[in-house]
Amino acid sequence: MSILNGAISGSIIHKTPMPYGEELQQAFHIPQRGCADVAINPEGTLAYAACHGELIIYALQRNAAPRELGRAGGLGASRQVSVDAGFAYVTARADGLYIVDVRNPAQPRLAVHLDTLELATGVCAAHGLCLVTNRHMGVEIWDVAQPEHPQYLACFLAGEAQSVCIDGAFAYAGDWMNRRVHVVSIADPRHPVPVSDFSVDGFADGVFVRDGLCLVASGHHSAKLKNRRKYHNYTYLSREMLEDGYGCGHGLTLFDVSRPDAPEYLSEIKFPPLFAGANDTWRVVASGDYAYVADTYNGVFVVNIADRLAPTFAGYRQLPLLERQPVSPPSLQPLREPAVGIACGHGQVLVAGLNSGLHVLDFTSAQPIAPCASPERPVPAASAKRVFRCAGQVHSLLRHGKHLLLACGDDGLYALENRAGYPVAFHVPCFAHDIAEIHGILCVAQGDQGVAAYRFSDAEGFAAMSTCATNGLCARQIVPIPERNLIAVQLNVTQIGFLRVSATGSLAVETILPCPGMLYHRHLCLSLHASGRLAAMPLSNGLCWYNLDTLQPEPADWLPPEEACPFEDGAAIRGNEVFIVRGRRYGVLEEPCRTATQALPENLRPVPGAQLRGIPYVLENTLVLLNRVTGLVERLDIRDAYKPVLLDAVVLPAHPEFAVSVDGACWVACGHDGLFLLNEKSRSGFQES
Repeated sequence: MSILNGAISGSIIHKTPMPYGEELQQAFHIPQRGCADVAINPEGTLAYAACHGELIIYALQRNAAPRELGRAGGLGASRQVSVDAGFAYVTARADGLYIVDVRNPAQPRLAVHLDTLELATGVCAAHGLCLVTNRHMGVEIWDVAQPEHPQYLACFLAGEAQSVCIDGAFAYAGDWMNRRVHVVSIADPRHPVPVSDFSVDGFADGVFVRDGLCLVASGHHSAKLKNRRKYHNYTYLSREMLEDGYGCGHGLTLFDVSRPDAPEYLSEIKFPPLFAGANDTWRVVASGDYAYVADTYNGVFVVNIADRLAPTFAGYRQLPLLERQPVSPPSLQPLREPAVGIACGHGQVLVAGLNSGLHVLDFTSAQPIAPCASPERPVPAASAKRVFRCAGQVHSLLRHGKHLLLACGDDGLYALENRAGYPVAFHVPCFAHDIAEIHGILCVAQGDQGVAAYRFSDAEGFAAMSTCATNGLCARQIVPIPERNLIAVQLNVTQIGFLRVSATGSLAVETILPCPGMLYHRHLCLSLHASGRLAAMPLSNGLCWYNLDTLQPEPADWLPPEEACPFEDGAAIRGNEVFIVRGRRYGVLEEPCRTATQALPENLRPVPGAQLRGIPYVLENTLVLLNRVTGLVERLDIRDAYKPVLLDAVVLPAHPEFAVSVDGACWVACGHDGLFLLNEKSRSGFQES
């Protein structure tokens, strides 16, 4: 029975919205032969279109068509363009690389023509380096600090290198048919070092990296299709083809490359299946919360990447239909004029249409692309020497007179003579998670036995004074508060106790308070804020503050967007400065409980060369970061708190968890691996203040 006779309601037949977001409106179109790529300067005022044999420069203005300023010819079969510091770098496949002086946009001129290894395809220029991909011959590195006098430095292999991106001290190259991205350290550009690589589900081309996020544009076939020629002679589609992944490699993949040596897959979003064997290039750029992808015959897609684990479509635009459609192999859908390059400015997306010219699309959220991070200088290596090891874990230490006093877990308390060789002077069997001093009285965190008080003399060693049970809760970390005759004690993983310490060494619990988040290990700040407050940095809820007048928590008006990593994030205090390390970023607060007014976490930023993956300790003018998982120890010069400088780094063999300065040297407690002394002066010239 026909549904048109009314037996079935026609209301069940309805239009559904496109799954790719709103269609972007074309504001302007400039016909141009062979428009292969486009770039926009960081200010968003100039566009550079690499067309067949020419570089054309346009002035950009909102609500008006781009206005041509000048052009340079004789540039071969243009493919990609990158602009940096007043010079444009144009690859031209067999014609090599052209460097164009664009400091005067009205009169661009060819500065240098370079002979490259093979087919110069991808290019990225930044901070005095220019990288050029030559497919199977690898990626060339050129010194262009003086662009008119470039110097060849080195080359590294990256499969079938198609496009490349520089960010900091690393290069990211799309390995086309192998469906991979190669990460290479170019900290020393004369000696590039492969760091890692990872796979995507499609032929890898465009790569864009900023702030630890790597975006990869891919196309052609999914990795499921093992034989890419399998359906070459087909003229019809079949279910088997799609199930095999034919044409299903088109998409955008997101990877976390905060650690370039250990990339982590985040998510991917797929574009419509499609296959066409020519003009097969896919490009991506990003700014703010959006990624912009030129997917050749599929057109342009704008992807919202604010949630890196769940990207969504924000918009799309297809270029006009091709006049002649291929018959074999099948393309899955009618082919459009190919979009092969993309850039974004203030409210505009510029698209290079290989045959159709330059397209200007409206997208109000579009913003110019921020410059990539400057190359990170090689990290100076610190040296470290183990000076003590025992049967237990060395958790913490302090200096007392002529001795170094150590809390060593189930092996108790040790006193080492502070002289060459550091011989053991005294040993007390007990349980000791931490040791701190207040008015000459030693307070020891003894796990589920609570807190014990000791006196110590250079002649007689340790003398027990008293113990205080902590309601059966495990005492793990102690912060002395001598101005109030108090100690703060981390109890288990969710509570903080305040104990009164008398002049006679007796201990009494004042109060035990919950902490709004998990305290895994040493997340109480060892120093008080200048305002007299205690701070903690638990797994969630940001910084927690405790008023020592009332011994009560104070509400803070900032909640972080994500949980802290208990082994890589933390806070430390120097006077009124609160140093925050969170999500591999660094920042400084000066107002306890008022962090929102300082726009955290927006003000957190990277430190050149530093991984920023450790709990911080302030040693006067040095910030020491300890990572118990990886053993990484980094030291930062914080004489100017707002301009930290990486001093040096070392990877210790075990689990660094506590740092302190004694006689100007940095000592690090490393659990089972003992006690280490970092060199007083490393190759970086570091010296404790």
